[in-house]
Amino acid sequence: MAKKKDTQEPVNKEEEIIKEKAADSEKKTAKKEKKDDKELLKLKDENEKLKNEAGKLKETAQRIQAEFDNYRRRSLSDGEQQKAKAASSVVNAILPALDSMDEAIKVYSEDEEKKELLEGFEKIQKQLLDSLASIGVSAMDCEGKEFDPNLHEAVMMQECNDKDSGIIITVFRKGYMYKESVVRHAQVIVSK
Repeated sequence: MAKKKDTQEPVNKEEEIIKEKAADSEKKTAKKEKKDDKELLKLKDENEKLKNEAGKLKETAQRIQAEFDNYRRRSLSDGEQQKAKAASSVVNAILPALDSMDEAIKVYSEDEEKKELLEGFEKIQKQLLDSLASIGVSAMDCEGKEFDPNLHEAVMMQECNDKDSGIIITVFRKGYMYKESVVRHAQVIVSK
């Protein structure tokens, strides 16, 4: 029976070694898990920081994009305003000649002997108006319309039985528009 003890003893030693190795392995695994947990927490913190930084960068990019869009709109608007000012100054320089042309046409339209001269004035007037129209300038159509102080300048008010009050009876001097803005207000006579 002593032999059986000897065979059992090494089995017990082997079991002890296996148990020790298992315990060591568990300790190592536990240490590794703690280390992994620490690394995981560290990575989660880094991830959170990177998400915050990415959010801030995204906000900055959106703000810069909005500022650029506003700058582009302002630039376009400023350009349009400069074009309107330039067109207004050119048109205002030409308008007295058009006014004189209108007066000449009125005068010569009453004289049959000056018909050829009248036709020449009308052709020149049409060319000037076509040139102005090509850059966006147009004469206002005012007669018979309601008076609008944004478009018209009342030079006189006159009694008129067949028109309502505030209606333009006569255009004294034509008004002109450049696209949507007034270049020169029309001078008009308005019914009382």
